[in-house]
Amino acid sequence: MITHNQIEKIGSALSAECSWVGEYILEAAIVALQDANFHREAEVLDQLVEALHNDEYGGDNFRYQLTISEVKGDSGEIPF
Repeated sequence: MITHNQIEKIGSALSAECSWVGEYILEAAIVALQDANFHREAEVLDQLVEALHNDEYGGDNFRYQLTISEVKGDSGEIPF
C-alpha cells in the first residue's frame, strides 16, 4: 500500500516535471488514470480540461461547481 507521504512526493515530482502548469498536471493525471483502467474518472478530468479551454474569461481564476447526476440506466453503485 502506498502512503500519503509517498503520494505527496509523487505529486510534487509531477508538478515540477510539468513546470507547475495545471493543464499539464491534469493531462498527466488523465494518462495515469487511463493506464490504470479508470476510464470514467479520466473522462471526468478530460471534461474539466475541455471546460478550462472553453472558459469565456480565459483567465487562470477558474471557478466551477461540480455537479453529479445519475446517468440513465446507472445503478449508482460504485464498481469496486
